[in-house]
Amino acid sequence: FVPRLRFMMEAVAISRLMEPEVEVERTVSMDVSKSGMYLATQGEYERDELLLIWIVEVPTDESIRVRVRRRVPWGEAMQVPGIGVEIMDIPEVALLKLERLLR
Repeated sequence: FVPRLRFMMEAVAISRLMEPEVEVERTVSMDVSKSGMYLATQGEYERDELLLIWIVEVPTDESIRVRVRRRVPWGEAMQVPGIGVEIMDIPEVALLKLERLLR
């Protein structure tokens, strides 16, 4: 069991792993844990798609690699549209900063 916090991080940037030169989408997180988060977005991301994210509150020069595990489109389930992502690879420095924020 990984505790999740209703913790909003103000700025998260998303980029497709295979197209990092494509414009980056700015968003916010709706909840966060050490293993993943829910990101508010209307982007057309697919389940199991790999993405790169950068979190302003967790500054690091390296991106965090995540996998889309769930997508909620606009107007479905009376929920904020977005994606649930699992953290696949996170730099040690970023992990320590994230853990500190989650305390």
